[in-house]
Amino acid sequence: MIDDTQGAIVFIIVVLSWYSIGFLLILIKNILFPTRPSPANIYQTMIDIRQQQIRNEIRNELNNENRREKYWQIYYETKT
Repeated sequence: MIDDTQGAIVFIIVVLSWYSIGFLLILIKNILFPTRPSPANIYQTMIDIRQQQIRNEIRNELNNENRREKYWQIYYETKT
């Protein structure tokens, strides 16, 4: 009869070895050949930066009470 404990131990060692070798190969590949961001990612990053600038400008304008009051008046006049 075959000892199941030894077979299980060998199986676990083989699987862990296989995954560790794969992990190391991926790590080495990423270190030696780092990926550059694609132009689409750079374009999206620029859009995100611009949107953040616009939000900050709006937030700064709304911090001023006089301007905020002016915008509310414009809003209510155009609403009717």
